[in-house]
Amino acid sequence: MIADTSEVEYDLTNRFFTRRKASDGSVITSEVLSVRIGQRYFFDPTFGGALVPGMRNVFFPLNTFTAFAFEDQLRRFSPVITRIRYTPAERYAMDFRMDYDQNVHKLRASSIQGALIEQKGLSP
Repeated sequence: MIADTSEVEYDLTNRFFTRRKASDGSVITSEVLSVRIGQRYFFDPTFGGALVPGMRNVFFPLNTFTAFAFEDQLRRFSPVITRIRYTPAERYAMDFRMDYDQNVHKLRASSIQGALIEQKGLSP
């Protein structure tokens, strides 16, 4: 479902880079850590009448900001999202996600995920 709304998204992202040796011996620059903190402001808290108070609402544009359903009441501000990606080595990554709802002063959702990144041309 698509809602009729106008919004503005703002966030702060900080990225940290390091130099690493590639498998062929050359030196490459790669991202080791990224931190993003963001939020959305909705000009119409009813989303053009699409929002049903007291029920978890999942519709566009809400599902493009976070995978967790948070819209169950009229509001102008989304929860504050935090996204952290740590890549300690070229083939490994860890993601941390957290949504803090300042309206109810509690953590709405969080997750941690690890990944082995496939590299083309390499066999295990």
